[in-house]
Amino acid sequence: MRFLLIFSLLILAFSSTAQSFQGHLEIENITFPEGSQLAYATDVTQDSRGLIWLWADQDFYTYNGHKLAKVPDEVMGFNKRATRRVCWDKSHPLFYIALDSIVAYDPAAGKLVDDSPLPSSSALQSTLGGQLGMLTVGRDSTFWGIMEMREKNRAFNNDYYIMRGNLRNGFRVVDTMSIFWYYDVTMVRNDHFFVKTRDRIEEFDAAGSVQIYSFPAGPDPVMPSMVKDGENTIWVVYSPDKSKDEYGVYYLKEGQSEFTRLAKDQRFRQEEKRGALFADGNYIWHRGYPFTLSRMRVADGFREDFTDKIVEQSLHFPF
Repeated sequence: MRFLLIFSLLILAFSSTAQSFQGHLEIENITFPEGSQLAYATDVTQDSRGLIWLWADQDFYTYNGHKLAKVPDEVMGFNKRATRRVCWDKSHPLFYIALDSIVAYDPAAGKLVDDSPLPSSSALQSTLGGQLGMLTVGRDSTFWGIMEMREKNRAFNNDYYIMRGNLRNGFRVVDTMSIFWYYDVTMVRNDHFFVKTRDRIEEFDAAGSVQIYSFPAGPDPVMPSMVKDGENTIWVVYSPDKSKDEYGVYYLKEGQSEFTRLAKDQRFRQEEKRGALFADGNYIWHRGYPFTLSRMRVADGFREDFTDKIVEQSLHFPF
């Protein structure tokens, strides 16, 4: 996980232009705090000033291009260890954080927004019996999320509520779906909610389920990655059998009725091996295993490979 964090930061360094840093971030060194908190980093974003934020082991960190710093509770304005989910997106100036309620935090101002928290989140928990998770913010600050249906005397439940709401009116149930196993990824495109499971993607709008996207069948399917580029195209990595090197990159442009796999002459290096995707506006990045890192420019398909450059830089990091 620490290697994943390092390479994620390097991706941001290559692709981010931030006014406060007057150009591209150039990573010279990373100073880790004592302990192994950053080995558990699950979310990375960059605010409007260009400052990189990380959520790791129930703590928030910032990175200014040279050093990491832990953000204290008094700066955030709430108990960080009560955080269940962080929802931040470079297209939105605010961070939305799910506690017992949902709070909105302005990273530029360094304080909570006056019209938060969302009061009905804890009420939903008492009414429906579950915790709101997988929080995603879409157009006009409309929230989407997933809530497990909790039933008494039942240890495990595969049924989930699909929730939609906003800060003013709270949440309501849009639909239900069965999820037997999934990675922690959901997405909003044009106020449609996409939920990725192990072998399919289901799309919802405000009225309910719209479409289910299926992929080639296999004995042990897995879909470890889903991202959206600057042209609103959704990209996924999928394999029909996670025990074999049968992974492929698929995409869904607006207006398409199904996901399409990249043509053979357009595929990333080591694409058939387990890998992950990153989206950075005009580019799609692909990280392969063993380590490779390359990117494709969405507009014209131009590709660059950064593997050798990244490996050379990583030798200077104090692991």
